[in-house]
Amino acid sequence: MKKKSGKSPVVADVVADVVADIAGDPAATATAVASPALALPSSVAIRNARELRQEWLSRAAAATVSVDGAAVGDVDTAGLQLLLALRRAILAAGGRFEWVAASAALREAAAGVGLTQELGLPGAA
Repeated sequence: MKKKSGKSPVVADVVADVVADIAGDPAATATAVASPALALPSSVAIRNARELRQEWLSRAAAATVSVDGAAVGDVDTAGLQLLLALRRAILAAGGRFEWVAASAALREAAAGVGLTQELGLPGAA
């Protein structure tokens, strides 16, 4: 992973690492099973991307992943990219990705970068 000025990792590098893990971990796609709703935390952002990685990897193999984003109050583009990578990995494996709920903050952030439809958020045209 690249470092910027010897300090924190470059955001794009962190996102790329986590996205690659979600989309390409062979253990994550071993068995398709149903699982309970994935309740997103209040913050889905670059600062907690690595923490979210393991749980999201374990969900990528599920036949149907129901995502509850009602609690999300803080989301950045890195968090949206991670959600998109999870959705794409599930769909590519033949699974279903569905929203149970999506907070106003999540919907607004997705709309702001044009990802409402790509994320399959409620109300997408």
